[in-house]
Amino acid sequence: MGEDDKTVAQLLQSEREVLRSKCSIGERLELVRIILGKSQNAFATEAGIAGNTYSQYKTGTNAPDHEEAHKLCDRWGLTLDWIYRGDTRGLSPDLSAAIEAMQRARK
Repeated sequence: MGEDDKTVAQLLQSEREVLRSKCSIGERLELVRIILGKSQNAFATEAGIAGNTYSQYKTGTNAPDHEEAHKLCDRWGLTLDWIYRGDTRGLSPDLSAAIEAMQRARK
């Protein structure tokens, strides 16, 4: 494999990781939305985010920037660690337990 082939392979791998990361963010947000019993539109608009923007998060087309992520955190009691990394430690005990139960049920 030539140097150019390695570079292309590395770029493709990097793009796959970014897409996987965006999908994971969307999956985590969707999990919280379901736990809270909110419609997609209500979950988004009550946090000050357009419904179509939330839809992009859900599908992994886009990820929330820091401003939008902070809106979600402020409205729904989330943390940036949860949104971007999946770390439940900073969430309320009730939300954390509900997330863990839902994740176990999905396996």
